[in-house]
Amino acid sequence: MADLLRRLGLPVLAGLLLSIAGAATVIVMRLPSTGETIEIDRPAPAATESKEIVVYVTGAVARPGVYSLRGGSRMEDLVKAAGGLTAEANAEAINLAARMRDEMHAHVPKVGEVSASPGTDLLAQKLSVNAASARQLEDLPGVGEVTAKRIVDYRSKNGPFKSVEELKDLKLVNASTFEKIKDLIAP
Repeated sequence: MADLLRRLGLPVLAGLLLSIAGAATVIVMRLPSTGETIEIDRPAPAATESKEIVVYVTGAVARPGVYSLRGGSRMEDLVKAAGGLTAEANAEAINLAARMRDEMHAHVPKVGEVSASPGTDLLAQKLSVNAASARQLEDLPGVGEVTAKRIVDYRSKNGPFKSVEELKDLKLVNASTFEKIKDLIAP
């Protein structure tokens, strides 16, 4: 065989290899398809980061009031827009990294001011399941696109929820998800 290859030379050998590769390609192309498609996960563009949100801030900031912010803004952005913290602000009681949501009311407490619900983030305004968009519901822990759509669809067909427990009772969220979100939502 080695003698044959020496006599035929490199051009013939290259042609032979190309023929084999071409035949293999034709065979592979003719194999029946499994019908499966391959999906590549790409991060979806954050629609809320380009949308404007409106947030109300009260308490120990220089200029309490209503502010328009870029979607995806954080408490730090809101505090800056409101002129910064006052000397009386309890800076340790707020989470400057918290993301702001449209229609949110953020309160910056003064030193010594008692939170209405001790042990909770003073900036974590409860999300109304009767007013929230599907996208806002998706920000809740354990709530994905399908669950958020199910909640919005149910609400559209049947009217507003009377209590947050209805989400669990109607099996719109499972028990473990409900435990994660029950303190973050309101009717």
